Amino acid sequence: MTVVPISQKELDTRLKDAGGAKGLVDGVIAVLEHAISVYKRDRNSLDETLLEPLKLDLDVLITITKEMADLMQSQSDHDQQVLENALRAIGDCNAMRGDLQQDIDEVNEKIARGIATAADENARLKKLDDAINENNRKIAKCLEHMDRALKWLWVPGYNWYLLGTLLHDLCTIQQSGLSEKKCCECRVEVD
Repeated sequence: MTVVPISQKELDTRLKDAGGAKGLVDGVIAVLEHAISVYKRDRNSLDETLLEPLKLDLDVLITITKEMADLMQSQSDHDQQVLENALRAIGDCNAMRGDLQQDIDEVNEKIARGIATAADENARLKKLDDAINENNRKIAKCLEHMDRALKWLWVPGYNWYLLGTLLHDLCTIQQSGLSEKKCCECRVEVD
């Protein structure tokens, strides 16, 4: 069957006259039903001129169908391109997510190391604080000893004895503090 090309104006006019595509289809079906009923009554009485008006209507319907098929193919191609772009974007997002997760893992590792370092530093600070407290206790003891000694410095001879004892005690305390106490790596004396 050869389809005669129809201009857009003819197509629009024919559709308008038929009441739209549905009206056109309904008209074609009505003519075909009439032709079938005539054919069933008498096979020889079917006149081909009865089907002649269908030629233009069928050409219109074929043209519309082709246009719809072309439009659907175009939409399908567009949808396929959108799908491919979406899949590519999902792949890019997954790659970025992997990179981001790696960065997060590195930051978490640094935080864990920082926490461990902070704990070590807190332990060192605690030791240093304990050493300072011990040193302060010794200083307080020395000051107390000096206060007692100063009360009796006015006594001749006894003042020299108290001064010697005080210096001896201070040296002994200082010497015992120097024997073991150093501040970690910095080698600063804590006494």
